[in-house]
Amino acid sequence: MSHIFGPGIAHGCWVGFDSLEQRDFEIDFSFLPEGTHFVEVLRDNELTEANAKAMTHEIIEVNNLSKVNVHMASAGGATFYVDDLITGIESENQKSFNVYLNAERTQLTIESDAKLQTVFVADISGRIHYSGSPEGATTSVIDVVALKPGQVFVVFGSNASRRYSAKFIR
Repeated sequence: MSHIFGPGIAHGCWVGFDSLEQRDFEIDFSFLPEGTHFVEVLRDNELTEANAKAMTHEIIEVNNLSKVNVHMASAGGATFYVDDLITGIESENQKSFNVYLNAERTQLTIESDAKLQTVFVADISGRIHYSGSPEGATTSVIDVVALKPGQVFVVFGSNASRRYSAKFIR
């Protein structure tokens, strides 16, 4: 199993794992300072073994005493992003963040009700493929031709008070 642990773009850190073999393991969050933290998770689920594009995206609440069990499918992965910009768990219908690909799947458009400060795109292992600052625009268009077709990616956007994310398949 390989893993990536390193500083994130803005205020947080990435923890990413991948494995050729199916496995279960536990992440110990004792490295976090005291208090409540929200962690963005993109991980395999019960359908991933049959469909590699089947992933679960969620935000979980943890503290420095938390331990989270993770299941990875064969040739699977999991990515965790700990960030102080995530200030809570919101329902899907409250999001003001839309992401879509053009018909040729070569350009990614990100739209937000609020002015975007940062936008970045990462793959399931946490590798960042794009990072930019839209300079207060509410729409950002990114050329994604270089991204591997059929692979799952997560686009993150943040404004002055919130952090948003959405997954897409190139």
